[in-house]
Amino acid sequence: MKILSLIMARAGSKRLKNKNLKKIKNYSLIERAIRMSKKLKKNKIVCDTLLSTDSIKILEVGKKNKVMTPWIRPKNLSQSNSTSADTALHAVEWYENNISRLDGLLLLQPTSPFREYKDVVRAISLFKKNKRKVVSVSPIKKHFQDMYEISNNKLKIKSKKIKSKKDLYVCNGYLYIFSIKELKKNKNFSAANSIPFEIRSNIKSIDIDDKYDLELAMNLNEK
Repeated sequence: MKILSLIMARAGSKRLKNKNLKKIKNYSLIERAIRMSKKLKKNKIVCDTLLSTDSIKILEVGKKNKVMTPWIRPKNLSQSNSTSADTALHAVEWYENNISRLDGLLLLQPTSPFREYKDVVRAISLFKKNKRKVVSVSPIKKHFQDMYEISNNKLKIKSKKIKSKKDLYVCNGYLYIFSIKELKKNKNFSAANSIPFEIRSNIKSIDIDDKYDLELAMNLNEK
């Protein structure tokens, strides 16, 4: 089964400028994702690593680390409202037209810096065994919270806390694995009906979105 490891990294970031080039200890977020992907390829877990970016600087990092960097991503796929699925399909189409057909796609977002190799290998094994998409999730700590509205300069309760009998989860960005056939058909990264890959570690679940997340990750990496 041929699985392509795709790393998507835009230059723009509203909350944290040049986010993907920020360093945690010795390596930037993009370098961490590349190092993980290269290890997977070396051990024949994935067939290739492809970097999709609209940034010259990030492209140079990819070339320096000897991963596939065939182009600068088109502008229509590099906007804040561009979908991840469209960007992924663009990469898949190029690879299949120029290299070979694919069975699956592993998405490694640079913003998950504490991803572990053994987790990715286990998730890919689940995908191969079940022939279904695999998406990483983390438990929601607080299912529901009391909500308030402000009335006459006073807080007024809007809804009372509800207790759920079932655990609730949120996608954490740690990893996504999709079949190429399904991705082409649905053209989205919906987690519905996927096999859950549960991550209970708060550290692993960190997704770098702003300066606070980055500082937290840097502090945790020092411990």
